[in-house]
Amino acid sequence: MKWNLKQPGLFQQTRILIAIFVLFQILFVTLLLWALMDSQKKYEQESHIREVVIGEHNIIITALRFAGDIAMYQVTKDQRFKPDPAKTLNTIEKQKNETASLASHELIRFSNLEPTIDDAVSVMRDVQNIDMDDKSARFLTFVRVGKMAQRLNTVMDDIHTTYTQADEANRQALRTANSLLFFVISIGFATNILVTGLLVSYFERKTMGKFGILANNIRTLGLNKPLSDKLQGQDEMASLDQVIHQVSRTLADSRRKEQSMINNAVDVICSCDEKGKFTQVNQAVKKMWGLNADELIGSSYTTIIHNEDHKITQDTFDISKSTQSERSFENRIRKGDGTICDALWSIHWSNEEKNFFCVVHDITERKNVEKMKQRIVAMVSHDLRSPLTALELTLNVLKSGSSGTLDEKGVNRLERAERSVTQLIWLINDLIDVDKVEQGLFVLNQKETSDTEIVRESMTLIQGLADQAEVTVDTATTGITFRADANRLIRVVTNLLSNAIRYSPRQSNVELTCSADDEGIRFSVTDHGQGIPGEKLPYLFEPYYQVDSEGEKDKRGSGLGLTICKAIVEAHGGKIDVISTMGEGSTFWFVIPKEK
Repeated sequence: MKWNLKQPGLFQQTRILIAIFVLFQILFVTLLLWALMDSQKKYEQESHIREVVIGEHNIIITALRFAGDIAMYQVTKDQRFKPDPAKTLNTIEKQKNETASLASHELIRFSNLEPTIDDAVSVMRDVQNIDMDDKSARFLTFVRVGKMAQRLNTVMDDIHTTYTQADEANRQALRTANSLLFFVISIGFATNILVTGLLVSYFERKTMGKFGILANNIRTLGLNKPLSDKLQGQDEMASLDQVIHQVSRTLADSRRKEQSMINNAVDVICSCDEKGKFTQVNQAVKKMWGLNADELIGSSYTTIIHNEDHKITQDTFDISKSTQSERSFENRIRKGDGTICDALWSIHWSNEEKNFFCVVHDITERKNVEKMKQRIVAMVSHDLRSPLTALELTLNVLKSGSSGTLDEKGVNRLERAERSVTQLIWLINDLIDVDKVEQGLFVLNQKETSDTEIVRESMTLIQGLADQAEVTVDTATTGITFRADANRLIRVVTNLLSNAIRYSPRQSNVELTCSADDEGIRFSVTDHGQGIPGEKLPYLFEPYYQVDSEGEKDKRGSGLGLTICKAIVEAHGGKIDVISTMGEGSTFWFVIPKEK
C-alpha cells in the first residue's frame, strides 16, 4: 500500500497512532524490566553476603569450639572434652573451601580472617603432635590456644562490623532500587495515561469530527435535504463524503426528472391514504378531468367517482390492501364540467408509505371504439350474414341445375361466386367469434367424442380443398374418447389443415396425427412448405396478424383463423403452438387435456 506522508489517510493515521503507542509500551516495559533486574540483583547480592558471613562465622565457631574443648580438658582432664585436632581440621578445611567458593564470586575478604584461620590451623596441627600428658606442653598449648581464641573473637567482631556496614549499604542500595522501580512504574503509568489521552484526543480531533459530519450527511441524504459542506482532504472519509455528495446530486436529478415525468404524464398519477383521500396528484388531472390538483388533495375519491361505481372502487381498494397486490379495475369519473368519462385504474398498496399509489388512464375513446365495433359486428351478423346465406343457397340451387343448365363458362363463374360467398360467410363468422372471445361470451358445448370422429369430419370438410390443391392429407388416429366441444375442435383442425394445404407445394403431403400422452390428446398438422421465419412465430396467434410470403399474397386469409383456434383450445384448458424450420415446413399442434 502506498503511503502519503503529507496527507495520510484514516487507515494510515490509525496505524501511526498504534505504532506510537506500541513503541511507548516497549520502552516502558524495557525500563520496568531493567529496574526489576537491578532490584533482583541487589536482593541476590545481600543474600550472597549473608551466606559468606555465615560461612566465615561457622569457621570461627568451629575453631573457638576447639579452643574451648582444650581449655575444658586442661581444667577437668575429662576425656569427653579431649580435643580431636584431625576431625576439627577436616571440618574447618571443608568450611573454608565452601566459604572461599562463595566469596570468590564477589571477591569478598573480611579483615585478617584468612591469616587468623591459618594460625588456628597451625595451632591445631601442633596440638596433634604434643603429648597431652606433658604438663609444660599442655600449658604452652593452652596459652597458644587462648591467644588464638582472642584473635578469633577480634576477627568475629570485625566480621560483624563489616557485615553490618555491608548490610546497611546493601539495604540502602535495595531501597534505591525499589524507589527506582516505583518511580519507573509510577512515571510509566502516568505517562501511559497521558500518551493514551493525547492519542485519543488527536484521533478524535482528526477523525471523530469528520465522522460526525459524515453521519450527519448520511442522515440528511435520507431526509432529502441539502447536505453540509464537503470534507476537506484526501483521506477515506473525505472520499466517502464526496461519494455521498455525488449520490445526493444524482438523487436530486433523478427526483427532478421523476417529478417532471409525473407532472407531464398523460395519465393521472396520484396517491391516496387508507381512507381514500388524495395525498398527491399530478398536473395531468387538469387536462383529463378539468379539476385542480390542489383542490383534490385532502378530498375523497368518492367525490369524483360515479355513484354506481363506489362499491367496485372501494372493494378493489380493500382487496389490494389486504392481499398486498396490484389490482386493476374500471369505473366512471365525473369531470369538472359534469360530463362522465371511463377510466382504468391500476392501484398498489404500500405498507411502508401507508398509501395507495394509483395510475388512472382515460379509456373513454377505447370504450367508444368498442361500442362502435359491437354495432358493426351486430350489423355484419344480422344485416350481412342473412343475405349472404340466402345468396349461398341460391348459388347452390343454380349449381344443382334445377333452374336450368349452364355452360362451362357459367359453371366456372358460379363456382367462383360460391367460393367468394363462402369466404365472406367464414369471415363474418370469424368476426363474430372473435367478438365473443373478447367479451367473454365464448361457451363450449362439451360431449363425449373421439379423435377419430374429429379427424373424419374435418377431412370431409377439407377434402375438396386438398383435391383442388393436389395435396394428399395423411391421417393417423388412436380412437381414444374424451369430452370436448367436437364442432369447435373440428373447426380448429379444419383451419390448421386449410392453412397447411394452402402453403404446401403441389404433389406434396400434409400429415394429421393424433396421439395421447400425460398432457392429454395431442393433434399435430405438418406441412412441407417453405416454413415461417422465427422472428414472426410469437405473433402468429394475434388477431389480424398475417405472414407476408413472397409470391403467396393470394393465399392470405383474414388473419383471424389462428386467433380463434387459440381461443377454442384455451377454452378447453389446452395449449397450442407451432414449430417451423425455414425450407422444411411447419408443424402446428395443440393439446386438449383429458377429463380428470
